[in-house]
Amino acid sequence: MDYLKQFRSFINSYYVGEGVRITFGILLPSLVAGYFHALPIGINMSLGALGIAISDNPGPISHRKNGFLAGSIILFLVSLIIGFASPIHWLYGFILPLLCFIFSMLGVFGTRAASIGIAALLILVLQAEHHYNNWRDVVTVSFYIGMGAVWYSLLSLALYNLRPYKIMQQALGEYLESISRYLRLKGSFFQDATNLEHTYAQLLQLQTTVLEKQNLTAELIFKTRNFVKESTPVSHILMMAFLDATDLLEISMTSHQNYQALHAYLPAQNLLKGYANAISDLANYLDEAGIALKSSTAIQSPTDFSATIRSLRNEYSQLHAKNIAADSIPILISLKHILDSIEAVAGRIKTLELYTSYRTKIPGKIFQETNPEDFISHQRISFNVVLDNLTFHSNIFRHSLRIALAALAAYFIAQYFLLGHSYWLLLTVIVILKPAYNLTKKRNKERLTGTIIGAMIGAIALYFIHNDTILLLILSASMLVAYSFMRTNYRLSVVAITLYVILLYHLLNFNNYRLLITDRLIDTAIGSALAFIFSYVLPPVWESVQLDTIIVRALADTRNYFKALNEIFTGRAIYNKADMRLSRKKSWVAIANVSDSFNRMLSEPKNQQHHLTQIHQLVVLLHITNAHLATLNFYAEQLTNQYITPELNDIGILIEQYFDSGIQQLQSDKIIEQTDFSNKIIQTTTIEQKINDLLQIRANEINAGQLNSETRPYLSTLKSITDQYYFIHNVSYDMAKITDKLIAYHKNKPSE
Repeated sequence: MDYLKQFRSFINSYYVGEGVRITFGILLPSLVAGYFHALPIGINMSLGALGIAISDNPGPISHRKNGFLAGSIILFLVSLIIGFASPIHWLYGFILPLLCFIFSMLGVFGTRAASIGIAALLILVLQAEHHYNNWRDVVTVSFYIGMGAVWYSLLSLALYNLRPYKIMQQALGEYLESISRYLRLKGSFFQDATNLEHTYAQLLQLQTTVLEKQNLTAELIFKTRNFVKESTPVSHILMMAFLDATDLLEISMTSHQNYQALHAYLPAQNLLKGYANAISDLANYLDEAGIALKSSTAIQSPTDFSATIRSLRNEYSQLHAKNIAADSIPILISLKHILDSIEAVAGRIKTLELYTSYRTKIPGKIFQETNPEDFISHQRISFNVVLDNLTFHSNIFRHSLRIALAALAAYFIAQYFLLGHSYWLLLTVIVILKPAYNLTKKRNKERLTGTIIGAMIGAIALYFIHNDTILLLILSASMLVAYSFMRTNYRLSVVAITLYVILLYHLLNFNNYRLLITDRLIDTAIGSALAFIFSYVLPPVWESVQLDTIIVRALADTRNYFKALNEIFTGRAIYNKADMRLSRKKSWVAIANVSDSFNRMLSEPKNQQHHLTQIHQLVVLLHITNAHLATLNFYAEQLTNQYITPELNDIGILIEQYFDSGIQQLQSDKIIEQTDFSNKIIQTTTIEQKINDLLQIRANEINAGQLNSETRPYLSTLKSITDQYYFIHNVSYDMAKITDKLIAYHKNKPSE
């Protein structure tokens, strides 16, 4: 593992910039106010800055502005309400669960709205500890909290205006690095002793990450109106780099072959190793391009892969010359297409390297506008969305109700037992509880362990260090670490937060740090226990209950993707890149949802895990199907009339029948008659006969010493297309059998 490269990637990432921005935005009001002997004002402004910083997620600038405006108003109003209600325990006990429910329900409007809700809950909890003497104090404190939110909003927007492209460069760099990981994992298929099924599962999980990075980058580029319309060289280069990166991902997905057959062909083993090494080198270089984009610098030592490609082609030519025979033609065709894909990937990466230098003109590249709707999705903001989710079938509704009840229980416990710093108990419950069971479980463990480790480090620091200046420096560094890792490593973030909270109280003249640490540990432990209990008292919608619906969507979208391609290859439709891109995206997203749901189910209680083997097989087969469909899409995009083959529809009809069988079984409210697959094995088709005739013609040409002919390229392309059809046929056949095995559970699934 290259730790230096990982460090370079992280230090230039959005997360470090976010950590510096949040730390500066929170500390500065307190430091300035403390200098003028008005520390309470500074602390309230820092609290407002902390709250609004939670909602400062990466995204289009228009979304961030709207989020800052709405968040600042909400934080002011929540502080105002709680300031008046907190002295009256019964009133606060009524308002607490009500506001917890309302702000948690904001999650139906997406991630940014959910973050604003969490920020409001933070103020709701932290302000409950303060009891004010009169209404003027309540309004004044609320005003300072609101001003703190406004201060941070202006800071964040000012930094954006100074470097408007920086966040896009960072997102694009992260996108390239995720493609690099995907490409590297794809190259492992050519290595010896590779566990194919395990690698397929890893690829699917990684594909989910890549799609998330792609969506974020697309939103940053296409949802920023000025960016799309402006004609600056940087905007064009970033747009072109994104489109080329997306094409690179598609090429990486198309290079799917029968890896078992390739490894079984002994003469090709050295060449396969060469392929694996070349792909690894390309992935490493793509990492460098991603880091260069994030750091706004050109790649310092450009690499020319043409020598590597020539060496592989020479090795392939020697293998072809020595082993050309009728029975080896299919393998040699596959090896040739893999080599072509590697060369195409190398070409794309070389172009991406040129983008890092921000040249105004890239050789051979013409800027073309693209339709933003091909890449982005829209979040509907309507009260009807909330009404639609007011049901126990909604995970957001269950989560909101769970947080409301758990927070109320935490409040009663804190009041009854008179716990010190009781707001930590409420805060722990709010932070740990998540809509998905697996996230709550993961957060619970990370917060407990992080708090314990942070408390130990804090105790050691206070025991050995008595210089307040050094402690303040450690506090600042821990804040930076906490907010830099907040989105990527929650446990480390909790360690740093616990450390800086302990140091902060010490610097504010809370000298009994042992009592402080004890309170922190007790409150965190009780909060974690409450989160665990309420995850069972009011559980989320278990994944096993909703998984069949998610699988049906994936099967339907994959079938539609295949159907659109089949119509092109059989001459019933013309290739439309925008329509095909949309079909592919729907299929990818649907399959990623199946994979995510399956992974969440693995973290759920054992009695809620059903048919793990069959669902895991289905997840892998869906990924394999989409890889073959991506290859077909590659051929369809450059299809000429010569390769339009109506005979392929014989296989296409069977494939669609298999998909429809699985969908009908899972959609049925009762068990329908199971499909008899004994007679579904594909028989000899007209296209198979056509391929066999071409193979015989080609074998006769080889025997006659005619190595190059018109038959050779035609056979190579047509056979590759036909092979993809057969691969998809076999995989869809297996999926149909698996869905039959899931019928029993579909009938007996738990009702809600």
